[in-house]
Amino acid sequence: MMETSAPASDRGNFFLGGNARQDAWYTYAGANYALNGDIDATGLFLQGVFGYGEYDYDRLPAGTEVQGDVVEYDLGIGYQWVTPAYSLSVLGAANYQDHDLNVFDPNNSVSGDEWGFKAKLDAWYTGHAGMLYGITSSYSTAYDSYWNRAVVAKTFGQLYVGPEFVFLGNDEFEEYRAGLTLGGLSLGPADISLSAGYAWADPESGRDEEESLYGGLHASFRF
Repeated sequence: MMETSAPASDRGNFFLGGNARQDAWYTYAGANYALNGDIDATGLFLQGVFGYGEYDYDRLPAGTEVQGDVVEYDLGIGYQWVTPAYSLSVLGAANYQDHDLNVFDPNNSVSGDEWGFKAKLDAWYTGHAGMLYGITSSYSTAYDSYWNRAVVAKTFGQLYVGPEFVFLGNDEFEEYRAGLTLGGLSLGPADISLSAGYAWADPESGRDEEESLYGGLHASFRF
């Protein structure tokens, strides 16, 4: 009798994406690797991420336009719990950020490079029939930067659609976003999610940043 082997597990995934709004955009690429050889199983994993973005703003009251770009690196280790109803991961990473401004802005402390520690949380729950709930949160001591996202979506097989809420910022700005996300799309080997909505900044940030539409894309490739 011929023996058959179990199908090989995926060891990890590559991911890339970006988001944009008026006067600002950011892109990223990275990878997760499961130390137990199965990215869908409970256990330790490694993560590395590279990000790059550009932005400009009018500093009040002078009204001078400031243009900047940011380069960012993460390298860390995390642990994930995976069950049929939910997945939860926590991660700690070294985080490097380099903000380069085209003119000196004495009122902007987020300029130059800084190392920090980043903590990440990613939680998804599908235990309620036909619904998906997700929270993604990160905070870095580098410039006190943070990114928080919550999703409540209706599922249709592998697809899901529903509202998303995003709260992001650092020492110099705070921004809020509210929109819709569509995920579970398959394009060849890629798993894709899209988002779009409305973004507005905290008026107390001291910058003249107009409210605008935003859009985002995330793609993941398993290996």
